[in-house]
Amino acid sequence: YEGTVIDLKGLSGLWFETARGFNLDKMECLNYTVPDSPNDKNMVELQLEFVDAANSKWDNVKRSKSLFWDDNAKNGIFTWNIEESSNMTVTYKLLETDHTSYALFCGNSDSTSLPLYKVWTRNRHLTDEQKIFIQNKFKEMLQLQYLNYVEQSEEKCNNSAMRAAGRALLALALALIAYL
Repeated sequence: YEGTVIDLKGLSGLWFETARGFNLDKMECLNYTVPDSPNDKNMVELQLEFVDAANSKWDNVKRSKSLFWDDNAKNGIFTWNIEESSNMTVTYKLLETDHTSYALFCGNSDSTSLPLYKVWTRNRHLTDEQKIFIQNKFKEMLQLQYLNYVEQSEEKCNNSAMRAAGRALLALALALIAYL
């Protein structure tokens, strides 16, 4: 599949990553905020918020990813370094979107031979009908039989911020006790 021509204004706003083809990421509650235009350096600044679930942790993380707004990006093919200090890259193609409810991506990475698939939706929670629709799209386009749905429950996702605040409060209390 070729990438899909991007209407950045139509794609702008908040998206939730609700499913993946292979669950290699240790990120839950992942959401992206897409700007409606590139910045003055011709970069698209994606804002990411997620819970890092690696090593049995549940830490709230906010990051920014800069993507070149070049001819590839304008045609739905995005490449960036996995880590800022790394030469390892990941490339995603936007396969299809209706701009209002879903965006389907496939990709590959230097770090794995497995193909990568992602589903972005405007809603944190999907109905059974939406899940069937997305599953059928992936079967039709890529013969992909199964998607892993990502944790997006408000209870768990919002709780990570509360845990982070609780740890900060505990650290402050311990510092005060040590000071006394």
